[in-house]
Amino acid sequence: MFIIFTKEPAYVKTERLIYSVQQTASFSGGTENLALAVMTLQNEGGIAAKHVTLVLSLKAANIRDLAIASNAGLPPIKKDIKSKSAEVILDALLPKESLTINLLLSFPETPTISVRSEESIGIESPFESLSTHKPSSVNTILEYLVPITGVLVSILAFLSRRILDKGSSGNGKTEEEHYLSSDRNNAAFLMLHRGFVDDAAIILSDAIHSGRHDPFTFSNFALCKAIKGDLEGGETLMRAAEFYNATSHGKAVVAFNKALIFQLTDHRDQTIEMLRAAIELSPTKIRRYCRISVHLDPIRKDPVFEELVRSPPAK
Repeated sequence: MFIIFTKEPAYVKTERLIYSVQQTASFSGGTENLALAVMTLQNEGGIAAKHVTLVLSLKAANIRDLAIASNAGLPPIKKDIKSKSAEVILDALLPKESLTINLLLSFPETPTISVRSEESIGIESPFESLSTHKPSSVNTILEYLVPITGVLVSILAFLSRRILDKGSSGNGKTEEEHYLSSDRNNAAFLMLHRGFVDDAAIILSDAIHSGRHDPFTFSNFALCKAIKGDLEGGETLMRAAEFYNATSHGKAVVAFNKALIFQLTDHRDQTIEMLRAAIELSPTKIRRYCRISVHLDPIRKDPVFEELVRSPPAK
């Protein structure tokens, strides 16, 4: 009698996890010089990918920040971030679900990526070939804007966490958290003040039509209108912004945007006067906004302006 020992054939993974890394872009905001790498991962298979592990590494650049968005809204079960590497593990990624990782880097570099799961193999694919299952947290922006603007939104959303430093209010929520609670509006503010006026106007207009009525959104949209030549429309929106009973920082932002409209119309004295009023209401933040806004470039060398935005010496 012969006994034949058989060996189970090695399991070959056929399900696919498609990933892509968009070429990094660089951006400067105030004193920040940053770069962004956008990585998208999507389950193109027919079954759920379990225990999805993504590892990325860099040779030269350092990771300054990392943000994850999933169109399923599920957080990773593990996120380990080091200066030159990161590991992200998801419990599962269902068919057609996608994940977007925005990496804020010290300078441009395309990371090396490794992707695997229990059922799937990772396959790299061109960025544009992925299905358009955008993560819900940025869905509203990207359906309006061209791809490169979508990249800028991601960069600006990172920058907003640094530049729009939040102060606390009595109810435990900051005023910006109440009015500018989404990356969308933070990005719109920074787009506006870095010169991307048309894109900022789209986001702010959509916010107003979606029911966001507050001094930040109205005064920022007023400045957009004025920059684009509609001074009458800007004045109407500014009156709407002033209608709200804002706290000190809200009033400061309104005054700041009014100062920029005065600057657009070559009213230098009124510009300085309004900036001084804004700084008195919210010194640290308005000085920071003055430093990043390209719309103040014509008076940036003005000695009075330089003195106004110079931070006072520490006591």
